[in-house]
Amino acid sequence: ELESIASFLAGKRRVKPEIMIDIIVKLCKIKELTNKEIAGLLNRSEDTIRTHYLTPMCEQGLITRKYPNIKNHPDQKYKAK
Repeated sequence: ELESIASFLAGKRRVKPEIMIDIIVKLCKIKELTNKEIAGLLNRSEDTIRTHYLTPMCEQGLITRKYPNIKNHPDQKYKAK
């Protein structure tokens, strides 16, 4: 199911940020995911996903961290409400 959601991005290098955010929220509603898992599903770098999407999305309240007080926790996962 995760891969079918992420398949929308298959072969696309550039995607509007709103579309990427929507896909990340959909993925994180299904299952708690790590940055590495999200990056792998979306075929993007971990740094790009964390910097441009996960951190701002957490600040906006679109997704939450499993360990909110330890941003760089080794088992950090993200989930959507």
